[in-house]
Amino acid sequence: MDNLLFSFNVIFPLFVLLFLGNISVKFNWIDKETLNTLNKFIFRLPLPLLLFLGIYNMDSINVGNSIKMILVVLITLPLIAIIMSIILNKTKLSNPQKGVLVQAWFRSNIMIFGVPVIQGMYGEKGLPLLSTLILFAVPLVNILAVIVLEGYRGNNISIFSLLLSVIKNPLVEAALLGFIFYLFKIEIPQLILSPISSLSKTATPLAFIILGGTIEFESVKKNIKLIIFGSIGKLIISPLIIILISIALGLRGMYLGCIIASMASPVAVSSFTMAKEMEGDADLAAQIVIISTVLSLISIFFWLFILKSFSLI
Repeated sequence: MDNLLFSFNVIFPLFVLLFLGNISVKFNWIDKETLNTLNKFIFRLPLPLLLFLGIYNMDSINVGNSIKMILVVLITLPLIAIIMSIILNKTKLSNPQKGVLVQAWFRSNIMIFGVPVIQGMYGEKGLPLLSTLILFAVPLVNILAVIVLEGYRGNNISIFSLLLSVIKNPLVEAALLGFIFYLFKIEIPQLILSPISSLSKTATPLAFIILGGTIEFESVKKNIKLIIFGSIGKLIISPLIIILISIALGLRGMYLGCIIASMASPVAVSSFTMAKEMEGDADLAAQIVIISTVLSLISIFFWLFILKSFSLI
């Protein structure tokens, strides 16, 4: 019963926020244009500030386990992308569909889902460790997504463009800045730290309300088989591979919790934007985001319950 309550307490607040966002649109409390504006704002200020503070406030961590955790992600995600590409290349799907499905299997909504999940599991003390993982995971998934989508579009990949897209990512910039402040022990005056902290705390609730407001089930009727394939791969198969490898390497507790929070989360909303820009099947990408987001509330609940039952987290 304790393990069920633990899992429920982590997931239920996220469900409430998604629901509030969805009914806010249905009752015209907020419109789509406002949601889009708020979404841009969150990814440029509150979420980067949350990531910055997570690293800035970091205490001592187990370096060996941290390196293992990071290496698991850096190695398994490219492998998943390669294996999926090999499998899908043997099918009769179109290249735009293949690119979207490969991306779906490895591209997680790390910030929006990972942060509240790890906070629900371990409180604020879990955020610094997750922030460290995000510093490496966000550039990796962005690079992989560009390689996959450009590859299926048939274009040559520019190394310069790849590096530029990584450097310009607000989350990467915030994480790097946080490490600079942390390593050099740069103190931020309380007068400045207080409003930064207050603003960062709006990131998770606002992000979930916006995400809930974008969920529309009417568009999911077509491509249902591909949507299920992409969602199951992202929520069950890919996390299973990564979790088993993590356990085999001896990762437990908060380190394994960070793996779950980041890698078992649904497909990133940005996968739709990138698919649209790079001639992927944008409709399919959007549909997978919607279904994987809703189903993730169930799948993450069971991941937490199973691993908590075995005293692994």
